[in-house]
Amino acid sequence: MAVVEKILEKNQCLIHYWITPGHKGPWLIFLHGAGADHRMFSEQVKDLDPMYGILMWDARGHGLSRPMGADFSIKLLVIGHYED
Repeated sequence: MAVVEKILEKNQCLIHYWITPGHKGPWLIFLHGAGADHRMFSEQVKDLDPMYGILMWDARGHGLSRPMGADFSIKLLVIGHYED
């Protein structure tokens, strides 16, 4: 399945994510655990039915999403991506 890498800069951290471009239909969102990154889903993604769009990301401070950014806090993890 073809996904493209995108980058969102938020609170001094470059958040890397991968998405199926232009997909219309149901989506699957992959969220890795602590200490891992998007690569943990490589095997699952390559075997998925193309009817599904894919979104996976490297959480702040994981994988390619570095540096962690300024003023790191639990509040930033919970709502930091949605505040302007």
